[in-house]
Amino acid sequence: MKRIKLFTALISAGLMLGALAGCTDTKATESSSASTETTHEVIKFTDDLTPGDPAVVSVSDGPAVEPSAIDNPFEGEPIVYNSEEQQKANVFISNFAEAFFADYDSENMNIEQLLNFAHIHYTINSNKTIKYEDKGGITYETFTFADALKTIGKYFGTGITEEDLKKLPAPSADEQGPCYADGKIWFHSAAGESYNRIGIVDSARSNSNGTITLYFTIYTIDWEVYSNMSAEGIKSYYQLTPERAASDKTLTKTATGTATVSVGQSGNYFLLRYKTVK
Repeated sequence: MKRIKLFTALISAGLMLGALAGCTDTKATESSSASTETTHEVIKFTDDLTPGDPAVVSVSDGPAVEPSAIDNPFEGEPIVYNSEEQQKANVFISNFAEAFFADYDSENMNIEQLLNFAHIHYTINSNKTIKYEDKGGITYETFTFADALKTIGKYFGTGITEEDLKKLPAPSADEQGPCYADGKIWFHSAAGESYNRIGIVDSARSNSNGTITLYFTIYTIDWEVYSNMSAEGIKSYYQLTPERAASDKTLTKTATGTATVSVGQSGNYFLLRYKTVK
């Protein structure tokens, strides 16, 4: 696709190696894709499906999908996922839910929103990527341009340029971030935030242009449970079906939403639209 070709060009420039192949910095590693592409034709997630069930036919990269060509999400064909596909979809949506990601449309892409996502994503899932630096008596959390490209490419299938970043303000007491200087993105250091949200995909539809629309519910995990939870514990939440999530006493429904995604040749999702309603 056009967006993916742009991203591939960035990789060849030495900026994005490995981004589309997927990073391993999320709390739960997404299930490995099958050797052949799976498609999403027929969805309702159920407890009856087990790992290894066929996810249906095959989705190729297909023609370029321009944001303006995204179908009405209610016009698509319903899909059926097996339990591995359910978990993969839950993990993808949870990355945005836990980051309190705001409504998004790739047609009106906001670089600051993408950098905010990368910042919170690394804070939660790969804190070693964040460096703490002092500038003018202020402590900042920083990460490199290359790391920003990696995460933005992985989740949005697009790239940013250093020229984009040069339009951001320089680090200062008055700017919370994102700021840019010395090849790095800067945010004022903060503490005390809680990221105990997950996203559970309730259903999905395949659109005629090759995109998929995911319908999801955002839940907040009980804080006492979350604060004592291991990395393996959070993985068990990603495996929940909609029915099990709705009946789980440790979860509180927070919002519902839709996400329209494109699908790469690897089977990875790339966010095109995202909208939530409380």
